[in-house]
Amino acid sequence: MFCSSCGKQVDSSGKFCLNCGAPLAGVSGQTRKRISPLVVVLIVLLAVGFFGVVSTMWIVGGVAIPKLKRAQVRSQEVMSIQDIRLIHMAQAQYAAQYGGYATSLAQLVPLIPKDLGSGFKNGYRFTLRGGPKEYTVHAEPVSFGATGTCTYYSDQTLVIREHPGAAPATSASTPVP
Repeated sequence: MFCSSCGKQVDSSGKFCLNCGAPLAGVSGQTRKRISPLVVVLIVLLAVGFFGVVSTMWIVGGVAIPKLKRAQVRSQEVMSIQDIRLIHMAQAQYAAQYGGYATSLAQLVPLIPKDLGSGFKNGYRFTLRGGPKEYTVHAEPVSFGATGTCTYYSDQTLVIREHPGAAPATSASTPVP
């Protein structure tokens, strides 16, 4: 038997010419394999199961992620209240040592953490103003809504006040319980 493409002699039991790779004449083309119905059912069940798991995760994520973000914002607000209390304690120590209150957070750095002394901590911007007899502390979210939803105010009376909005809290704002 000879190849119809290249003319070389080929083995009659083969399906392709070993020289040029052409299919041999008289040999049937591709034979189609049948897929078992059991395999098809298994593939369909796996696909349905996969999409079921993905859609369940999507629904749970849609509920859980906003709650997680709110919890994170609330924790930053609570930490900022604690930082204001820390500033009050540092002011008391500073006043006892120097006879008056500090006029900036930088003066309190030996008594408070450096990041708080720089004015930024836990998503809040802190400012300290005042003189030897009185001072005020303000804390505002760096990115309102993302790092906090309240602003805070306090002074030498040690009462911390909050305002639930972007406007700065004042001495007339609601005290924090």
